Amino acid sequence: WTCGVNVLDIMMMRRIQLGIWDELPFLNYSLIASDVSNDNQPYAGLDQFLINRLLLGLISEFPDNNDWTFVDESQNLNNANNFIPFDETIDINNLTNDTVNHNFVAVKIGDVDGSCLLAPNFVGDIVLEADDQMISTGDTIEVDIYSNNFIEVHGLQFTLSHAGLNLIDVIAEDLSITNQSYLANNQEGYSRFVWFDNSTSRPVTSNDILFKLVFEATEVVQLLEVLDVNSDFTSAEAYTTNDTISDFLLNHVSMIVNPEEETCTDTITNEYSNFSKLIGNSQEEFIRKVDGERGNIYLL
Repeated sequence: WTCGVNVLDIMMMRRIQLGIWDELPFLNYSLIASDVSNDNQPYAGLDQFLINRLLLGLISEFPDNNDWTFVDESQNLNNANNFIPFDETIDINNLTNDTVNHNFVAVKIGDVDGSCLLAPNFVGDIVLEADDQMISTGDTIEVDIYSNNFIEVHGLQFTLSHAGLNLIDVIAEDLSITNQSYLANNQEGYSRFVWFDNSTSRPVTSNDILFKLVFEATEVVQLLEVLDVNSDFTSAEAYTTNDTISDFLLNHVSMIVNPEEETCTDTITNEYSNFSKLIGNSQEEFIRKVDGERGNIYLL
């Protein structure tokens, strides 16, 4: 049921609804695909709501509709006002010989941009980042999610793996994430995310914190070992635009958990002395050189 159905379909329907776009890309077939609720009201709020629930895994299929519909190709569907009713059957009377030129167009319900049978054309990679830490059983932590290449992003979706951590909240920062934007499956150790800016339909550019993940640890875990973005349940993809291309550009979404910075403290101990020198308010600096063979310390 999710073949070709993604956050881009919601974004396209939303733009029609807001009057940003005049029409959908494959006008009449897209209108049929966008009538997810099968109430003859294409790209309505209910249709967008159902697609969002499908992507989050709250439903496994669209109620009151089929996965695919097959439209008589010969039917004249030349504008948005007469796409309904459409013919899903072809009647052939007194069939005695082979017949040709009776064709159907397959329409995937919910796949407004017609991407179900197309190979994805990724143009880039949006990298989400977090900082590593060791987490003890029972600890509750906030994990900042940020990115250094989050530029002109209109929407994104992904699966987040977090074994050993229960996701208990997501705090919006530069992304307007709400409780309708994700669904946690803590028993299986993953969550699904679907975000687009529903209020303005404007892209987001940020090099600051996008959102915060609030976890409770059910075991001792190293964040670097358990936190990951993938396409296991909801495909990891994002949609961007740039100054020269008005169409949406498909990007892969990945995650990097940055290791903790190592600190190095040199302690000098030898058989002759274990010392420290206090300078007080003096600005004098001492450079110490250690003779490794004899364990002697020189002040330069």
